[in-house]
Amino acid sequence: MKQLNSKLVKGLSFLTLFLAVSFLFTSCSDDDETLNLVDKYNLAGDYTIQITPKMNNIKPLAKGEHLAKLVDKGNGVLELNFSGFRKLPMPFAMTVKTEMKVTKEKDGKLIIEPNGNGTFDANPPKDGSFDPSKLPADFPIPLDKLKEMKKNGGIHSKAATISGTYDIKTKKFNWILKPNIPLPVSVHIESISKK
Repeated sequence: MKQLNSKLVKGLSFLTLFLAVSFLFTSCSDDDETLNLVDKYNLAGDYTIQITPKMNNIKPLAKGEHLAKLVDKGNGVLELNFSGFRKLPMPFAMTVKTEMKVTKEKDGKLIIEPNGNGTFDANPPKDGSFDPSKLPADFPIPLDKLKEMKKNGGIHSKAATISGTYDIKTKKFNWILKPNIPLPVSVHIESISKK
């Protein structure tokens, strides 16, 4: 009977150890795969991007190309930053610094989710060329809001978030930046090329 109990205890101990090692191996594999996606697809670097700020996710305020930097922050996190984007008739210059996490690979795309809050600044141009009354009549931001922005030195947020995808085949990002400002603005960003 003692011999049977001893074999049973050894068997259970071995099974417990096997399950624990299997669990750790699986967890580490998943983490390593996620963490290595930034390196695997060489995502960090300088990019030419196309920026389209939209009101109510529909009406473009402007559209244009700009330079941006993606910085590898480690652990699958990238930081997007660019400054001074302004295309007419947009009456302000946009600066963004926000983090995203590359979470997984699915259907030929990398899934990108927000990683905390970033900053969004829409500043009147320093050259004084911001004149709300000279904007097109159908410009989607109300004139009173634009005058308020000018008076307050722009509009700023420390709660901006970004999400989107990276197409592995075309090697292009598609993001939606939510500035979280008191206007229904979203910023659609697409990478055009990597430097």
